[in-house]
Amino acid sequence: MMLLKSIQICGIEFTINQVEVVDKGNGFTRGQVNFETDTIEIDKHLPEDRKVQVLIHECLHALLDLTGNREISEDEKTVQSIATALYCSLKENNHLALPFALILERKGK
Repeated sequence: MMLLKSIQICGIEFTINQVEVVDKGNGFTRGQVNFETDTIEIDKHLPEDRKVQVLIHECLHALLDLTGNREISEDEKTVQSIATALYCSLKENNHLALPFALILERKGK
């Protein structure tokens, strides 16, 4: 199973890259969105479920920033709380594949 290779957020296509190290200098980063390169980087060593959680978190950052809500986007506690609640709600209802196109594709398709 693997994540999508890209995702559309507010009309912008973000390439999703699974990388060796996501580095923001704080040592705890599992993912990040880069608006200069329109990429989302995710730590490739995370379990698949955790990669989806991180992708939702980074998509939420992008969504908030692109809709003029930068102050909320920069509040990690708020973003993480919403991302976790969204992930859990979607997973509990078997809807992870719907709202954000967070479909775990089968290898070879």
